[in-house]
Amino acid sequence: MYCNKQSGLLIASAKGMYRRAAIFSGNNNYSGIESALEGSSVINWGDGSITLHGLPLGFYEYLDGVSPSIGKRLLPCEDIFDCYWMSAKAAKALKIECPDDMYFSKLEDIHADIVNSTWFYRSNNPPDMVNDMIKHMETLGLFRKEDSKLVSWVFNAIYGVGMLYTVEEHRKKGYGTLVLRKLANHLGHLGINPTLVTLKSNVAAK
Repeated sequence: MYCNKQSGLLIASAKGMYRRAAIFSGNNNYSGIESALEGSSVINWGDGSITLHGLPLGFYEYLDGVSPSIGKRLLPCEDIFDCYWMSAKAAKALKIECPDDMYFSKLEDIHADIVNSTWFYRSNNPPDMVNDMIKHMETLGLFRKEDSKLVSWVFNAIYGVGMLYTVEEHRKKGYGTLVLRKLANHLGHLGINPTLVTLKSNVAAK
């Protein structure tokens, strides 16, 4: 963790199988980031590359410009995302009605394989990352009462609410919207402001 109180710059890094970090400045002042990223006191570059999540476009351009001077190489992701935010108070007030033949439940380890198999960024290896997310993050699934089959699910991932998926035979029934609202409502009751990230090109998700 790194915090520059003068500029408001915050850098948080996480260790584990999937190395990632977040960089944030409430007033868009990124001065001092060169010295913070040049050494290994904030991020241990000796462990390899790291994924930077949710960079504002303006900051990405700034970081791209200073990277050569600190001996780093920035490999951009071509995807651009829209980010949405809801207050915990508004999320708590969401009204949720579950169909009579369905029920909500948190995901468990046994669901890791199906989630990994449908995820766009899935791995061909055992779904260790998905297992970790199920274990440590807030998740929600919609299940059929008759056979406990999982038909739709969503995660509160490191970047916010995402990984929304509904199995093909149950689409066009509003289940995706339902689990999304239910998870947002749950986060609201935990005092968490839900954030949602969608691909800019994903018109249907908006």
